[in-house]
Amino acid sequence: MSESETILKNESGVKCAEGDSKGYLGLGTIILTNLRLVYINKQGKGATAAMELFAPILARNAIEKKAGKAELDDATKLPGSFSIPLEGITRAENVRHFLAAYLRVDSQSPNLKPVHNFFFYANASSRDWANAINSAIAARSPQTSTQPTTFMPPPPPPPPPPS
Repeated sequence: MSESETILKNESGVKCAEGDSKGYLGLGTIILTNLRLVYINKQGKGATAAMELFAPILARNAIEKKAGKAELDDATKLPGSFSIPLEGITRAENVRHFLAAYLRVDSQSPNLKPVHNFFFYANASSRDWANAINSAIAARSPQTSTQPTTFMPPPPPPPPPPS
């Protein structure tokens, strides 16, 4: 049985660019789960045929807010698609450049460029996405100890030297 992931947020109609690249990987879907950030490219060589197979599964799971690890892994094998574990994300922020705003995600994931920029259409806000990613990362980080600290008084001062 594959591990189940909870979908926290998803948005279709998203363009993704790697680093400072002027070109886009394609138009696709971005999915934030409790474990990772997934980009599924729906354009490009082979992506259309593959999406015909995965689209019904992903649509059903998006509605149910659950997706199997294997299903998301298979979808990230599409050309131009990828997955970044939340632990690998070093920064997620809303960036404003001239009149456009976009989501910038920096990561330390092997086999991926260190920066991905996501440009949203429709109703999505890059600020909402940055907040959601940062919240998901914070939720996965180890909790700090809630035990109260005990007060230890300082040791007594040394006796004065004899005169």
